[in-house]
Amino acid sequence: MKKYSLFLLPFILLLIIIVLYLKHHKDSVAEKNNVSDNQAKLNLALNLLKARKVKEAENMFNELCSLDIARACFELGNINYFRGDMETAKMYWQIACDLKNSWGCFNLGVIYNKEKKPFIAYDYFSKACNLKNAKGCRNIGYLDFRNNNLEMSKINFNKACKLGDKKSCEFNEILIYNECCKCLVRKMKLVDLSVNQCVNRLYKKLKLYTYRWNFAPNQCIEECWFLDL
Repeated sequence: MKKYSLFLLPFILLLIIIVLYLKHHKDSVAEKNNVSDNQAKLNLALNLLKARKVKEAENMFNELCSLDIARACFELGNINYFRGDMETAKMYWQIACDLKNSWGCFNLGVIYNKEKKPFIAYDYFSKACNLKNAKGCRNIGYLDFRNNNLEMSKINFNKACKLGDKKSCEFNEILIYNECCKCLVRKMKLVDLSVNQCVNRLYKKLKLYTYRWNFAPNQCIEECWFLDL
């Protein structure tokens, strides 16, 4: 009897493995089908929203948001924002942000910035930036610049620039001109020229000649004189 049991054991184990594999495969296929179905529903809801069938779209977004579909939660935030229900809008944007939707984080940053809560705004813009939202990176660059943190400002504008935000590429250059002109005013003792005036004049000159500034601040003095500042 023992020999017979030992003989059957490998087949039993093989059967268990096959059953577990088939169950996993079935679950995997079902999950893929659910993702596909949810994407189709999301596309339909977005099309309904474009067609201004807001109530129908909202019902579908609610269903999808309850399934942790980030874009649906984000759109619910937008719908409530345009209705004037700010608290509900913020609630849905928060859900979207927690689900890694960069625009949910970005919109919360904008709202808190308008509410004069720059530290909270900075946190949400940073989250958006970390999710590769160019405007989120640009806005923390602006906030850093406002706080006179030029080094971090340059880093964040550079991030936004690399993510395709042209305004950030331009502003990052102005920061370099700013460093250049501080150097000029300090070392050349140009007491009749403020840093801001220097930045404006240098920036206009370089844009006029479509020159792209690539020098470090300590290399800028000779170039400034060459351009007849």
